Amino acid sequence: MLSRAGRANRAAVRVGQFPRPSYHCLPKLPFTPIRHFSKAPAVQPAFKSKPLIKSEVSTEMKPGQYTTAFALFEGLWEAGIKTCFVNVGSDHPSIIEAIIKGKRERPNNWPQFVTCPSEMTAISMADGYARVTGQPQAVIVHVDVGTQAMAHGVHNASVGRVPVFIFAGLCPYTESGELTGSRTEYMHWLQEAPDQKAIVRQYCRYVGEVRVGLNVKETVGRALQFASSVPKGPVYVAGAREVMAQTIEPYSLSQEEWVPIGPSALPDEAVETIARALVGAEKPLVITGYSGRDRRTPELLVQLADKIPGLRVHDTGGSDMCFPFSHPASLGFRLGYDKSTSDADVVLMLDCDVPWIPARNQPRKDAKFYHIDVDPLNQQIPVSFFPAHGRWKSECHTALKQILRYLDSDFSAELQSTRYAARKEALIAQHKERLNQIAQLPRLGDNDPLNGHNIGQLLKECLPSDTTFVVEAVTCAPMIADQLQPTRPGSWINCGGTGIGWSNGAALGVRMALSDGKLPGIVCQVVGDGSFMCASPSSAVWVSYKYQIPILTVVLNNGGWNAPRSSTELVYPDGLNKGATDDELNISFEPSPNYSKLAEAAAAEAGWLRGMRGKTVKELRVQLNEALEHVQSGRGARGFTNPAPKTESARSALSSFTCTLCNKSYSRHPEYEAHIGSYDHQHRKRLQDLKQLSRDPNAAERARRAEKKADAEAGLKKLDSTAGGSGNNNNNNNNNNNAAAVSGRGTAGGGGGFKKGGFKSSFTTVKGAAATTAPPGGRKNVLGDDEDEDAESGEAEKKNSSTASTTTAVAVSGVAHRAADAESDTDNDYGYQNDGDGAYYDPAKPTGCNASCPSLVSA
Repeated sequence: MLSRAGRANRAAVRVGQFPRPSYHCLPKLPFTPIRHFSKAPAVQPAFKSKPLIKSEVSTEMKPGQYTTAFALFEGLWEAGIKTCFVNVGSDHPSIIEAIIKGKRERPNNWPQFVTCPSEMTAISMADGYARVTGQPQAVIVHVDVGTQAMAHGVHNASVGRVPVFIFAGLCPYTESGELTGSRTEYMHWLQEAPDQKAIVRQYCRYVGEVRVGLNVKETVGRALQFASSVPKGPVYVAGAREVMAQTIEPYSLSQEEWVPIGPSALPDEAVETIARALVGAEKPLVITGYSGRDRRTPELLVQLADKIPGLRVHDTGGSDMCFPFSHPASLGFRLGYDKSTSDADVVLMLDCDVPWIPARNQPRKDAKFYHIDVDPLNQQIPVSFFPAHGRWKSECHTALKQILRYLDSDFSAELQSTRYAARKEALIAQHKERLNQIAQLPRLGDNDPLNGHNIGQLLKECLPSDTTFVVEAVTCAPMIADQLQPTRPGSWINCGGTGIGWSNGAALGVRMALSDGKLPGIVCQVVGDGSFMCASPSSAVWVSYKYQIPILTVVLNNGGWNAPRSSTELVYPDGLNKGATDDELNISFEPSPNYSKLAEAAAAEAGWLRGMRGKTVKELRVQLNEALEHVQSGRGARGFTNPAPKTESARSALSSFTCTLCNKSYSRHPEYEAHIGSYDHQHRKRLQDLKQLSRDPNAAERARRAEKKADAEAGLKKLDSTAGGSGNNNNNNNNNNNAAAVSGRGTAGGGGGFKKGGFKSSFTTVKGAAATTAPPGGRKNVLGDDEDEDAESGEAEKKNSSTASTTTAVAVSGVAHRAADAESDTDNDYGYQNDGDGAYYDPAKPTGCNASCPSLVSA
């Protein structure tokens, strides 16, 4: 492998940057001045490189095709990143070339790419994916505008401590074609920011730039070290077009040498201090925020509560399921406010940014406070002070294991005393009373209106226990949590930041991660109407349809934002806002949009996404059951492991309307019919029949004759495809009528065809009349019989020939210039010669080829 200096000089020669004579690493080379607008001469270095280390990449790459962009994605793959969420632009020509090259040459060792029309969708999907796996995924965005478009998502990943790798292009820095990738379009001058990286620098753990292709993998490795080291978060790397287009020598890194920082533990004296304080306290309290991000931590926190009877646990962040709601020690989820903070004498803070709100919920002055966090000082929050008698930078999972071991060794006998037994009984009684109070809040009469408690209880009642809830309900979130009462680690995921619109993409990322990990259960997104509309919901719905990611979305239609009113009332409880309307506060969304129809419109295939609206408990209960069946019978083209139907009706629906060709199931017949008429099904059907034809050239002809015979027996008359006008003076009328006749099904001619309208054979030549489809001297079918044995077919062919001979270019489905019986796949337009010679279709070649196309292989 080349040394770094050797590779640098070789790259310099290739991009036309000649070394000065004072450099000693290269011999003197003939120098040719480079004129303006001219390319550098192709000069080969005089030295020989050292042999490359054998690798999959080096054996596959062709000379001059291993670019910086290709090395970027190769480096991401080698580092463990399997998915890239992309929103490409004019700064990505080399990126696009590298994506195509990798997909074609090494599809099984290359990231999968998910196209996201909105940058917010892209980064939120990466956020949701990482929330399940703990591993960063990649996001590709477009210069400064794309960077700014994902601003909400960068904030969420930063505050929520979610690892995400972001790459953005930079505007080209050469103007006159000096290098590959120089400026070629008008916008290249407009999109150059003085410091593009400054847009996100204060939110990212690392900001870097690929300045030369020779160390692109090192740049990727360093960025991922920061993203995966606690406190985790987003990283941002940029690269200009010229740099990404550089040709370099293939190389690889030893990933064992690029690991993130390992977990840190508490010092022994800290373990003893915390353990003794908790055991000796009368009302100990643990306040946590996102310790459940590590799925192993909730179990350790349960063990701590069991070992110290009377210990209570309050979740003040709600971004993860940190402690099971069903445990007697659980105080549930409240954002920064709970009365337990005011009476606790010892408080242990675990992974939380805001344990309480000092202006509303002051703790006891004589209480002792201990803080364990990977970032106990909240270094990215300028104003943040909460008292603590001890602060330690440690991971909670590691710290809790240390504390539990110390309790087992020093306090096991003391914690079995009657004092702690009495506290345990009191805590169980208090928890039971709290659950009874929560159970009284929902009003579940059939005609009762919907609120947060009703919706939460219905979700718990109707959905399976293995459902993962992705919640962005803002002011309704505590009510939803009280009713759902999550107990399984990972079953509740809330946004770690405040950039609304996160859940539209995050729910899709969560579903992808669960499916890739072959984990069961459905994903239910619960989102307020303000959050739903804030981040391009049509983009998220389109991605869900394109990549077949089935989720259940529940939009809470509050008629506007509730949070601004609450915030104003806290500051001005007796102010003008007290009697003001929502319109006066500018928080109303009335007239309210039809969110279900908005979502349905974004799904390209009718019936794939089903929208429903409910106003009462009865309506929502019925609709949730129907929605569950629809999602459970959803399609997983990406290889999703969809959950088995839970009800008999769901199992019946799954098998009732199934397209075996496309392996897609529907719960309703109209949805199934919509699929049968879709382009996807028609195209697959066409390919299947063409493949069958290659094995048996007579199959299509036999099928056509059988269909004619069946129609005749049923007393059906075949519709003449050229009806609607007569003679050469009525061609326009003929064309119009033909277009109307085939617009519903997309087939050519009468009945039974499987061809999709819109292919090459459906149009005539612009310059002049179209040729007839019948060859001179009569036409033979594939079986070798004369076409005139069928009188009806022969007359139709003659009539169509006279009409088509004067038809000019009109973009309608291929009827006006085709014979009535030209529906057979033996047309020359579909891969067969007019002289009757056989041929077969090669599926590796494009469809709709003519006789001279290489896709026709002699039989």
